[in-house]
Amino acid sequence: MSGILMNAHVPMASILGPSELYMKSGSTINLTCTITQSPEPPAYVFWYHYNRMINYDTKRGGITVKTVVAEVTISTLLIANAQYSDSGNYTCSPSSTEPISIAVHVLNGDKSAAMQHERQSSKAETSIAVYFNASVHIAFILLIYVMR
Repeated sequence: MSGILMNAHVPMASILGPSELYMKSGSTINLTCTITQSPEPPAYVFWYHYNRMINYDTKRGGITVKTVVAEVTISTLLIANAQYSDSGNYTCSPSSTEPISIAVHVLNGDKSAAMQHERQSSKAETSIAVYFNASVHIAFILLIYVMR
């Protein structure tokens, strides 16, 4: 019997960092979604807050998305001056694969919330350092890819 061995790549989306993110009110929420193992780049990457597509030209302002399409597609959602109302579930939804979500908690800075989330906040600070290192690594990979 002869068989055909196929090396199928299944596209995969992931959001850098932990599955929950704790932020101080007034800071910038920075979410980065990577799409890998895709035979071709996704036609689009949409971001959702809960189940509503994020609108970049709202009165609120300060919301930007940057997407770099390459062998690894990277989409970054930035929300400046985070407020409590920005808390919630964020979903990166590329056309080529299943969506991926992250829970974001914006803390108003009151003592009870700060005490309740003290452990998570220190985890968030560690996550920011990990995120920064991962971002630098991805930028380096993209630079090498572009220079080929």
